[in-house]
Amino acid sequence: MSRSLDTELKSKLLQAVQTLTKELTCIVQDGREAFKASGDISDFVKSHGSNHFHGLTLIYPVQVYVACLKTAGVATRKDLEALWTRLYSDGTVREAVEELLAVEENWTSFVSELDQEMSDYEEKTAFGAIKVGEYFPLDLPLIDTTTGDNLLLKSVLEKSPYTLCILRKHYV
Repeated sequence: MSRSLDTELKSKLLQAVQTLTKELTCIVQDGREAFKASGDISDFVKSHGSNHFHGLTLIYPVQVYVACLKTAGVATRKDLEALWTRLYSDGTVREAVEELLAVEENWTSFVSELDQEMSDYEEKTAFGAIKVGEYFPLDLPLIDTTTGDNLLLKSVLEKSPYTLCILRKHYV
């Protein structure tokens, strides 16, 4: 492979990885600050569970990764890793990749903390009474994350006989 092609690939890879690292760092910092400010997991979910808080919805991090892959000129994470493995002997590539991996670990840690908080909260609420394989009670309290409204499962199911409910606990 020519030296100029490697230089071009390195430049694209560095731009992609550094931008991804910066975006993910902001997402984690914003999320941690918002969680700390809310003081309580239920308040945090009520105020940050909808799409207005880009960092804790699935779509924004996915968009950031898609942009990274496009910038690097690859189609998958596996392809991205293969590219950085090929160029890893370069100090700037190695440093950029290590920073990205550290930020991804930080994201994973943050989401695990939220998950633990949610698990603790659920055990103290109606969710704690529900076991795998059992029916949900119709008086199960829910939060409409698009409006922030409190409602019951029964009211959601009464709106249409063809209602699809996605009861989501995880942020990723």
